[in-house]
Amino acid sequence: MQKETKGFMIRLHDTAKSPGPARRASALSFLQGTASPPNKENGGLASADQSRRPSSADTPAPATRPTQLQQGTTFKNMLQRDDLLEDNSSESDAIGRYFWVMMTELLVLLWEPEKQNERLIVMTTRLHGWGIRTKHLPTIGEAIGEACRRVLKNDWSSIMQDGWTWWWGVTSKQMAKTLYVCEQDHARIITQSWELCKERSSTLQLGELFFKELNRMAPHIMFLFKRPKIIQAAQFVAVVDALVAFVEEPEAFFEGFKALTIRHIKYGVKAEYAKAFGKSILFGIETTLAEAFDDETREVWQMLWMRASSCVARALNVGTNPVVVSLVQGDVDKMRDSINCSERGLRFEWLTNVDINGESISPIYWSLKDGNIAMVKFLVADLLTIRADREMYYYGREVLFDRHPDIVLKLCQECPDVLIDTLLQGLMWHSKEVEDGQLRVNYYIQDLYCDPDKEPDVWKQTLAVLVTEGHPRMFAHPVARKLLEVKWKRFGRNYFLIVQSVYVLILTLFMIGHVEHRHECSYQPIRYVTGSFSVLFTCAQAAVCFRHFKNGWIANNEILFNAPVPSWIADTSNVMRLLSLFLISISSFVDCCDCTEDWLEGTHNGKYVVCMGMNSVAGIILWGVLMQSLVLSTRLASLTYTLGLFGREILRNLVVVLVFVCSFGTALTALKQEHCSTFLLAIIHLARFVLGVDHQAISFVDPLGLLFLFGFIIVVVVGMFNILIAQMLGSVAQVAEATVGFAMQHQASICIHMESIMPMSWRKEIYGEMKFDESVTFDSGHAGPSGAIQEMEPASIRNSAYYFPDRVLRFTGDTSPKDPWPTTNLEDSSAQETARIAGKTSSPAL
Repeated sequence: MQKETKGFMIRLHDTAKSPGPARRASALSFLQGTASPPNKENGGLASADQSRRPSSADTPAPATRPTQLQQGTTFKNMLQRDDLLEDNSSESDAIGRYFWVMMTELLVLLWEPEKQNERLIVMTTRLHGWGIRTKHLPTIGEAIGEACRRVLKNDWSSIMQDGWTWWWGVTSKQMAKTLYVCEQDHARIITQSWELCKERSSTLQLGELFFKELNRMAPHIMFLFKRPKIIQAAQFVAVVDALVAFVEEPEAFFEGFKALTIRHIKYGVKAEYAKAFGKSILFGIETTLAEAFDDETREVWQMLWMRASSCVARALNVGTNPVVVSLVQGDVDKMRDSINCSERGLRFEWLTNVDINGESISPIYWSLKDGNIAMVKFLVADLLTIRADREMYYYGREVLFDRHPDIVLKLCQECPDVLIDTLLQGLMWHSKEVEDGQLRVNYYIQDLYCDPDKEPDVWKQTLAVLVTEGHPRMFAHPVARKLLEVKWKRFGRNYFLIVQSVYVLILTLFMIGHVEHRHECSYQPIRYVTGSFSVLFTCAQAAVCFRHFKNGWIANNEILFNAPVPSWIADTSNVMRLLSLFLISISSFVDCCDCTEDWLEGTHNGKYVVCMGMNSVAGIILWGVLMQSLVLSTRLASLTYTLGLFGREILRNLVVVLVFVCSFGTALTALKQEHCSTFLLAIIHLARFVLGVDHQAISFVDPLGLLFLFGFIIVVVVGMFNILIAQMLGSVAQVAEATVGFAMQHQASICIHMESIMPMSWRKEIYGEMKFDESVTFDSGHAGPSGAIQEMEPASIRNSAYYFPDRVLRFTGDTSPKDPWPTTNLEDSSAQETARIAGKTSSPAL
């Protein structure tokens, strides 16, 4: 009967909603007329205190939770914007509206009675503040029932009447309990008594009372309390504060209760521990209050704990779920046994979601936070195992990335090598059949490629994460390489060539007008053309920076002291490009023809010196940027990456060298040595000495100056330069370990920057051309899961550590999604082989 009446109430709810605003307005109108707040004499809904008429509450739309607003705001004002309410609507309209909202939300939770009860406590507490009392419940039930009868008319039946009577009886009983607590002013009694406890005893004393009594009553649970007693005492007191909040602000209590429950389930707390914990708390309060703990206070606290503990026990009972137990204990074998019991159609749900008190938690992220790498590896590998019965394929790739869109970032940050290998290994399928010396390989890279509609920010896509958070060795995996190859060949290479061709053109004009013929005024037009191109492309890059800033694509730039800048200029090479174009733009429009003769005659013209200085710097940068073209070749790209590492090492050492030069320059200046009459001349003298262009200086140095000069040679020339050589040799060894990875990471970085300047429409068009929504075949024409591209690779890849032939697990027998997968020797041996390969392909720890 209960199941039938529940089903009826759902139909009643849907039917009452379906006729549209007119019928719904009719139901509300009747309900409002019946439930309008009358005076005390007619025994209606109004409070005995007429000043408590509902005039300060919000009655939201069904999709939102009710919230209270400032005092004085009427129901009518709150709902005036709703099309069901006219200008002449009364405050009773809002009461009817709120009960409609209340019914809607409670009926949605019909099959979750515990959550329904929580919402009912919150709603009823609010209704009490609006003037609703226990004696009004029968009238409200009659009003709602009559409204439904008038809406449904001839569709109303005796079965519906029975269903309504049952449901309202259950609901009103729970409401009566909460209204009783509010009517008896339990909140005041509890708050006052608890404040008195805190006045009479310190937090440490209260905690000690709770702890000792709990130890006496339930010594078997004391293993849970491992922290220092001062911290433990504060936590005990915080629990009681939460209980007080339960009776005062139940909605706030339930919100904070979710995180509290999750923490305690992870600690291993069980529902049966709640009884002993509650008794110890009541004992501590009674002992502290002494004579102030009268019968009324005892009854109020007992009722509070009875109501709160039922919510606590229900939430903690989730911890008995075998999946949660496995996560708490960190036991991979138990997790495997638990998952093997699930329906094959729900297996991915079990692996990716645990519901604890309405909070959805990922088992993968749970295990990551606990540092249980083995568990994470098992969960990811199981999700990415391809299983098949005689009817369809089951592959958890979509579920994994839908529930964990940032999983690549998480794995890169918290456990890079092994888990990235495990994840990427599950996104690849190899055929075991050789066709003309080649093998079919499916790369399931749809989620790694990233749909621009779902993730428009290129800096959050997988390739960018692998560059910014990953290690170059990750690009040694075939899936990462294929992802880069697809993007590079489809748009990255072409865009890069266009950008580089612009700088080649500017470099050519620059060499002609600013370098080879810098003193000839007849080449001034070429300099103007060079400057015009530079201004044009400076503006283009400025537009790119503005677009990145507008889209929120911000990153830190190392050479600008990690200042947040648009992502385009977070890359050093792009900063150098902008700097070179800026310098050329200035120098090209400065007419230095009249300064040339003075310069050749030895007369230093300031304007000419500045122009030549800018041209010198711009020339070095332009040729340096041109070296980035070497990325077109993997071998040459590794060379540019090596040069980049060397450059960083040299810059770090030059900073230290500069400090030593300044210190010894100060000493020589103080001794008034030859050529060191000023500090600046001393610096120049030491720099020339290091470079070997000032040999006569030593003969003019006195013994003390010679001592300082000798120290300078030992520290800077011998010490620092040998340290630099050693560091550079170490960098060479580091690059040699993963030359291809460094080269591909550099190429990937350029590819990301090229994608960031593409119009969104082009990005969407290229993504659509990938046809990820179409099924990709396995051997013999079997249509497998979608989301992949298929490539014919040389059969020699069978020698690779990443090769795993036809890893699909196929099962015969019943194909019902409600049946669990059979546990077979085939699956066990496959799991062992996957573990063996993962171990074989794992990179060294970073």
